[in-house]
Amino acid sequence: MPIITVNVPPSTFNEVMALVSAQRYASPEQFLEIAAYNQLALERGARVGDLVTRVNPAPQVHAKPLKSGASVAMKLPKPAADIQTGPESISQADYAVVAERLSIESLSRERLPQAAKSEEINERIWGQVNRYLPFKVAARWIAIQANRSSAWPSVASVLKSMPADASILGDRVRRSDVSAGRAKEEMLCVGLPQHLDSAQRFITQIVGRLTRSERFHPGALFQYGLAALQDSTIALTDPGIEFAALHSPVIDDDFATESLSEQERGFLVEHIFSIVKSEASDFRSIMQAIKEGHSSPDALIAASRAFLPESWTDLARRTHVYGLLARMGQLGLVGKNWEGRRVSYVATPTSAAVAN
Repeated sequence: MPIITVNVPPSTFNEVMALVSAQRYASPEQFLEIAAYNQLALERGARVGDLVTRVNPAPQVHAKPLKSGASVAMKLPKPAADIQTGPESISQADYAVVAERLSIESLSRERLPQAAKSEEINERIWGQVNRYLPFKVAARWIAIQANRSSAWPSVASVLKSMPADASILGDRVRRSDVSAGRAKEEMLCVGLPQHLDSAQRFITQIVGRLTRSERFHPGALFQYGLAALQDSTIALTDPGIEFAALHSPVIDDDFATESLSEQERGFLVEHIFSIVKSEASDFRSIMQAIKEGHSSPDALIAASRAFLPESWTDLARRTHVYGLLARMGQLGLVGKNWEGRRVSYVATPTSAAVAN
């Protein structure tokens, strides 16, 4: 694929990166790609309204099994654009359907097709992927779809149908958070979509995205070795199946007080340090930096220069470190100490057990 380098004024760059940081776009590259597509459409005589039209052609997939870090050219329908979520549009019946669809009681491992091959992964995770519950929802959804038909679901069906179900679940969890009076940082719904825009970010970050040139770029589920592409389908690996089958306090219980169970956290820690090598290396680097006294966010970001690529911008480095700290916090590898508004990070006994 040709590469174009563009010089833009600092103010324009900052506005683009602000949109990326707000999760409107997965990366500055995605923003520029969409901008180029829109401008070409306008040059061809399209109206502004035409640019937001969604078309869902019949799926035509031509792909080889995906290896970690690769992109594969394919022709697929774009995700559905008619997701409507909000206080007025989601009923208890909608919740009930999705709850049943994702329930662990609907999952029989004996009916699942053969798992995809599990391989070591050496790819860094996008820093704005900072919660593990979205991984769980995606893995459970794929497993149950495969359970029902004894075949892994097509990429087309996953990209089209999963966002709506995830949005309905996200809205339900958000309402539960509000009822429980949870502070923003304590909300279980963080990372789950609750409307169309966030549903598309969810599917892009966790499952994958299609570029305008019809290339599929895998999301965190692939980068964690929990899923792999098999021809035109998304298949879970053995670890992905195991994770999907673990009891989830959010999906499987009526009232949840935490986003992951102790068993899920234990599984993820073991899985990361066994297979997700780049993530494990970054986790160890953060734990070592904390051990050396770099306990504040700014100190950890400064220390990250030693283990992150020199070419990364300060914003990219900051985003990545905050993502690492959020994921490590969910796994119980780091804790927080507050002094007024200042926070510092501390290593936990769990981190000491896996540091070496």
